Amino acid sequence: MNFTILRADVESDLDWIPSVGADLTKLHWRKGKLHATCDPEDTVCVIHEDEHDPYQFPVGTVQHLWDWNKVGTLGIGFLALYALDKTFNNGKLTRKVKRELGLNK
Repeated sequence: MNFTILRADVESDLDWIPSVGADLTKLHWRKGKLHATCDPEDTVCVIHEDEHDPYQFPVGTVQHLWDWNKVGTLGIGFLALYALDKTFNNGKLTRKVKRELGLNK
């Protein structure tokens, strides 16, 4: 369900948090599960309700990313695991996975 709100009302309400969205040409704000988007030159924003609040870290963030892009979420997860393995485990898990997959040449 989409509805509209005046951009001035969004900008003056401290419960609306400036945010980022998939469309980088628009202005974005969030208020819980509500997501307001405006063209920079418009005075009216369109609001839709997401299934998850991405600011409810970490679960809401992951669920929101998963709903938006499953492949991208998996990629981010693998990159995070790789970075954690390199930082805190001296890359042991990465080397083990490469060995198991026959990629250590």
